[in-house]
Amino acid sequence: MLVVVLLGLLACEGMASFKFVRDYDTETGIFNGRGYDSDFMSLNRDKEYIFKRREVMDRELTSISRQKEALERRLEYLYGHIEHLDREIERIDNEIENLGPIDDYSSYDGQRTADNEYTLIMSLPGYREEEITLNARKGLLEINAFHVPLDGPLVNYTFVKPLPDNVDPNGYWSYSGGVLRVNNCFK
Repeated sequence: MLVVVLLGLLACEGMASFKFVRDYDTETGIFNGRGYDSDFMSLNRDKEYIFKRREVMDRELTSISRQKEALERRLEYLYGHIEHLDREIERIDNEIENLGPIDDYSSYDGQRTADNEYTLIMSLPGYREEEITLNARKGLLEINAFHVPLDGPLVNYTFVKPLPDNVDPNGYWSYSGGVLRVNNCFK
């Protein structure tokens, strides 16, 4: 039995020394990288790489998070301006809806009749005389005005006024200081 125990110990010793011989280079005095210790060191290197990679990813996530916050602030700023512009457009639309023809809101507008003359007076500010045309026919007077400012779109105005049947459509007109005066004679 003692022989069996000794043989068992000898077998264990042989296996351990084989492992040691395989992992340890006796000439250089270092492990050759193919054993358990080298696996442990490889795992440690992998672990260090993973931690370093995680730190890099954390920094990238922090940077992305800051960029996201900055973009959200910009969007909030832009949405505020868009809401302001929407309110302004709505206000302007309401003002446009409340506008009537020019002769309805100007204190200079009106019509007069003298003994033999029909006169229409209306304000037409912002135009030059050459930008105004009048067309008259029986029972109707049409006034067209257009202006092309240097810094904006064409401004066009058309006004149609019914004339009494006894007014001659052939007449004369004058424009001065933003006020148009149309004179027609009665038949």
